[in-house]
Amino acid sequence: MKKPIEYRLIPNLEWDPDDLADWLAEKGWVYKAALEKSKSGSSMGVVWEDAEKKTVLRLVFDRVAEVRYVSISGEYAEKYVREYQKEADVFYAKDVLLLLPFHAKGEEAIVGNIFLMAISAPPDFDSDYLDAFKRLLDSPIPMIRMETIAAMAYLNWSELIPLVEILKEKDVDAGVRRAANDFLRM
Repeated sequence: MKKPIEYRLIPNLEWDPDDLADWLAEKGWVYKAALEKSKSGSSMGVVWEDAEKKTVLRLVFDRVAEVRYVSISGEYAEKYVREYQKEADVFYAKDVLLLLPFHAKGEEAIVGNIFLMAISAPPDFDSDYLDAFKRLLDSPIPMIRMETIAAMAYLNWSELIPLVEILKEKDVDAGVRRAANDFLRM
């Protein structure tokens, strides 16, 4: 069975989760669960279902990426993504998202923006994002290469595998080679 497509949207930093709950209630969504934990325990969130029980929306608090985002999946996911983008202040301008890691100052800010870029990437392959990941994987800073590999795990694109295989075999840093190996075992 094919895995359902998941769309991820990153709200503005000043965004209030209660606004999302109000918007969902107005649309007839049903509150389903709180504090649903991922298998790894790295994220948790709140879950709602649309009235027809065909689409699920999760407010995810991701402790690995240190970001919160809205995940929408199911039969009507695309429709709700468009509606939510109109309603809420979310990062979804591709040209801005692709630039975030390259304009950040300091390694910590760069890493945070790498995760923002990966989480907000479209569910289907996008060559512009691939090019951005390639540039990040060419960084002279091992931590940037390792964190880029970790961020790419949010995507289910087979096109990423050859990039990571090269790092596993040829990167000069043992930590990067380990991160690449871990990515390929997932």
